[in-house]
Amino acid sequence: MFEVAESVELGLVFILIVGGLALLYFLQRWVRKAAEDEEGEGS
Repeated sequence: MFEVAESVELGLVFILIVGGLALLYFLQRWVRKAAEDEEGEGS
């Protein structure tokens, strides 16, 4: 029972880490794309 709870906890931590990294990655790409679009407009 204790081992199961530990594995579930590890799984949640793993998902949080992977999800956070993916979120940062896509956020960085989106910000970079938005910056390029603004430069392209030449405003």
